[in-house]
Amino acid sequence: MTFGDAQGRLQRKPQNPAGVMPAQQARSEATMRALMEAGRLAFNVRDYDQVTIEDIAAEAGSSVGSFYSRFESKEVFFDYVQETILAEELDILASLLDRLTNTGAGKAEFLSELSRFWVGVFRKHRGIYKTACRYTARGADQWTPFRKSGHTSAGMVANALAPQLAGRNKAARDQEVREALQVVNGLLVNAILNEPGPVSLDDQRMERSVVKILQAFLNFR
Repeated sequence: MTFGDAQGRLQRKPQNPAGVMPAQQARSEATMRALMEAGRLAFNVRDYDQVTIEDIAAEAGSSVGSFYSRFESKEVFFDYVQETILAEELDILASLLDRLTNTGAGKAEFLSELSRFWVGVFRKHRGIYKTACRYTARGADQWTPFRKSGHTSAGMVANALAPQLAGRNKAARDQEVREALQVVNGLLVNAILNEPGPVSLDDQRMERSVVKILQAFLNFR
């Protein structure tokens, strides 16, 4: 059984948030995809307040009326964009873990590949992360999809690392992996929001820094 199956693909399928009207026909599904892609691009390069529904609809080749026939508000739409992105990334992670497990990757290769994936997700979606963080600080609950994804992905990684963490029971193994990834996520979020240095998100050294954190927390030598 693959990690994609074992972790419950249904659980990772993006669930429409409240306020999202499900597509009923192929044409409607195509419009939903076009709107989502337009939102993904818009939120990744502009601040949330600068993105208008008119912009999203125009970029998608749709209309404002068509947008509102599918999404209750811009807030609901932003949730939908997050859920879709994270479901995609979890599927990519499942495939990566399958490959590493099936090829018998050692600790060094496993951590290197995992670091490359994790840093890559933050680089690819930095604007989405930044917007989610800012609106959490303002009282909105936009970080929830990322929390859900983080919990799921940490469990997937802990299961994949089980052979490398021999001698530790499942509870201890899960806790160690979750703590390690919590620190990694904190490092990457801080790099997006504040760029404090000395290592920026786009610096090649960032991946090595993530490997060092994972090595330290998991007692890998």
